[in-house]
Amino acid sequence: MQRGHRRDRTRIVTEIPHLALLAGYAAALAGWWGIHRLIRPGLWPAGEAVSFERPWAEFGLAVLAAALTPLVGQFWVRGLLLPEEGAFGPLLASVNQIAIFAPVLAFIGLRGLDRNGVWLGGNRIGERLGAGAVLAMLALLAWSLVRADDHGFLTSLLRVPRYGNLDVPVQVLLEDVTIALLFVRLCAAAGHRVAIGAVALLFAAGHVPTLLATGAPLAELVALLGDAGLAALVLSVLWRSRDITWFWLVHTMLDMTQFTRVTGV
Repeated sequence: MQRGHRRDRTRIVTEIPHLALLAGYAAALAGWWGIHRLIRPGLWPAGEAVSFERPWAEFGLAVLAAALTPLVGQFWVRGLLLPEEGAFGPLLASVNQIAIFAPVLAFIGLRGLDRNGVWLGGNRIGERLGAGAVLAMLALLAWSLVRADDHGFLTSLLRVPRYGNLDVPVQVLLEDVTIALLFVRLCAAAGHRVAIGAVALLFAAGHVPTLLATGAPLAELVALLGDAGLAALVLSVLWRSRDITWFWLVHTMLDMTQFTRVTGV
């Protein structure tokens, strides 16, 4: 009976491969809410709301900086950045990630932006990172319980903090800084409710053509609505916390689940 039940769970996850990710993020967001409301109610929001004299112009410049990032990424695709081989491979890969996101980092530096403008402000960062570490483990546990065909929670967890994975948290941190940079400015220009709804809808709409072109089953199209709702929920929580430090660890942990060397999937 148990073996049959396990096969059924595996079949479901195979048909909807991101179901485990949805479970992981949902668990982390629920955990954040519990910490925020019940355990450490004064820990968030971590920073102040940011305003700009010309918010749409500021948003446009941020979009331009973010749009240059994939162009720089083409140098990596063509092997024109540092070679990611040998004992220093993970370290060089991390440097490459910094180079890829150089347009965003240059924008932040040239504009003289404070940390609140990218949701890295506030005090008690150690506590927020600690909360993020707990939530990241909770997210991995939820992912593992749903996934069913992985190596198990503890094995995967012990494989995450390895030198060979160094570039992953670096990349994810830079991604989250970029998301915060754009979203803070869109909130200032259009209001946070409009910004959350627009980004969630764009996220869903951007995946529909690919799903239709590849003949994805109806279950995946329906699940896309869940993805859009989750994206809206994530952005709503991030807006309330005004902090990406805790989410960075959750995001990194769940990104690690895509590597066979970590989870065996």
